[in-house]
Amino acid sequence: MVKLLLISVFLVSFKIQANEYWFDQISTVPDFEINFLLDNSKSNKYRANLDCQSFNKKLDFYSNSGNLLKEHYISMRECEYIYLQTQRCLDNSKAKCLNTKNLFKPGCDC
Repeated sequence: MVKLLLISVFLVSFKIQANEYWFDQISTVPDFEINFLLDNSKSNKYRANLDCQSFNKKLDFYSNSGNLLKEHYISMRECEYIYLQTQRCLDNSKAKCLNTKNLFKPGCDC
């Protein structure tokens, strides 16, 4: 019974953690004005692309090998909100956490 409980706790905590992505760098994609790359300088396991310029606005999360992990279609207003929140966090607290289950959570942590 205790083993089952420990395994359940481990699986739940892994599932929660798998939806959280920390970023400490943002840069513009070359040749674009409002298409951004989000990176974590301390980890090369994932990255994100916040595309506010294409017809379909999106926030995509990728593994380091380029595999799509999560894909989110968003509006222009939502794209702008994510960008401004991320930039504010990078300026103030030096990092922004994006939780794929709640992309629009205010603040810098998950």
